[in-house]
Amino acid sequence: EITVTAKTPYGVDTTGGALYASASLKVQVYELLPEEAMIRIINNDGTGDYQDVGNGETVTLAGARTLTLRLGNGIAENNEKIVWSCDTAFVASVTADETLNGQAVLRTIRPGTAVIRARGAVSGQSFSFTIKVTAVEADGIAIFYNGVDYTNGVLPSVAKGREINLENRLLPDTATPVNITWTSSDRKVASNNNSGLLKINSDSGMTV
Repeated sequence: EITVTAKTPYGVDTTGGALYASASLKVQVYELLPEEAMIRIINNDGTGDYQDVGNGETVTLAGARTLTLRLGNGIAENNEKIVWSCDTAFVASVTADETLNGQAVLRTIRPGTAVIRARGAVSGQSFSFTIKVTAVEADGIAIFYNGVDYTNGVLPSVAKGREINLENRLLPDTATPVNITWTSSDRKVASNNNSGLLKINSDSGMTV
């Protein structure tokens, strides 16, 4: 425990000595042990579910997901800027939330192991934990056009010569990314590439 005092002179006493106005407060100082620090991992699926992970711990996350990371005890308590990093870019990415210091967005991409680190830009104090991303197998796929699901449906009429972009979405939405192959039942009517670009070649119907 320490005492911090602020004072300022405001005059002299009868002996010519300076008179001071002062105020003081006591500050309790303690060292936060690494095991007391934590990061809260919050699901962004609307459930509000979360799990806490300690410094140096490992957590398993299933599939491709977007999560919020929020620093708890032990770091960022002096409001210094926090620098976030991930050591394996093909497994996950982490981006600081510019609107709220000490918070970040974690995106898991594909199976593997990565270390996530939060470091104080001034103090150098750091916190890290390991994530193990496991695969979630897709059990379906949906086809969207202009944000509308046309899976097993019929697209509105498209003029000959036009090119339109189709989008695929794996089901469930946490499924691990896989290579998608697009095919046309009649390439004379419409042809497409593996990015979902569909070119209309003639007047008729076909199935993608």
